[in-house]
Amino acid sequence: HNADSYIDYAGYDRDYTRASLIANWDLGFATLTSTTAVNSSEVKFDQDTDFASAAAFLVGTNVFGDFRGKFNEKVEDQSQELRLTSNGDGRLRWLVGAYYAHEEARRITFNFSEATRNPALARISPQNREATTLAVFGSVDVDVTDRFTLGLEARWNQDELSASTIERITTTDVRY
Repeated sequence: HNADSYIDYAGYDRDYTRASLIANWDLGFATLTSTTAVNSSEVKFDQDTDFASAAAFLVGTNVFGDFRGKFNEKVEDQSQELRLTSNGDGRLRWLVGAYYAHEEARRITFNFSEATRNPALARISPQNREATTLAVFGSVDVDVTDRFTLGLEARWNQDELSASTIERITTTDVRY
């Protein structure tokens, strides 16, 4: 960082938490597997985006100086998969399963590169994103001979995505 004396650049700070659990139950004729995962991340990023240590060439402007980028982001997601797999005995093997995942992300971007040193003129861009995935799947393998296996797999998948971004310039309020 090449922070000027009037700005303290925070740098990059990330907190990330991940947890997962995989459980298997032997049912004799098949194995039931459950895979559960939860993730959470929070990122704060602040930097001098032109990497020039020079102060503004024209006093009171951002010409050749103070190009600053900053964002705060929080992302959380959860997923669950259930899968039933045959025990593999005999010439026929199969698998069926279902999957669900959901993610929510919130980001606020502050861009000072189009403004003067006054943060009240910064461009602020809140962004929101949501994604949900649903799926069911299955497969069948049949040993036709000792050297030839016929297999069939299928998957149905649905994704719902939504996102929004609002671009705005603040006017006089320096509180974000």
